[in-house]
Amino acid sequence: MVTVSGVGEAAERARDMVSGLMQEPEVGRVYEGVVKSTTAFGAFVEIIPGVEGLLHISELQHGRTEKTEDVVKKGDHLRVKLLEVDERGRMRLSRKALIEKN
Repeated sequence: MVTVSGVGEAAERARDMVSGLMQEPEVGRVYEGVVKSTTAFGAFVEIIPGVEGLLHISELQHGRTEKTEDVVKKGDHLRVKLLEVDERGRMRLSRKALIEKN
């Protein structure tokens, strides 16, 4: 158990940081993430402080995506859904699962 005491915005940020460190990724849950890097095959998104998952290019949006950077760039904030954690602990994310198909 961790206790954070204080007042104001700094205490609130500290409480959020500590709760983020103690959080376990949950399959099926939606996260507000930050794009840490992009590659030809997708983007790595930090969903919990220090925890990143792969947002594959096929999970960026409905339809074909030519280049990852056409949809997301490093530093972008986006909502993603955790689809799976494999036996090696690698996380598979989807942005497409949260977008209504037209």
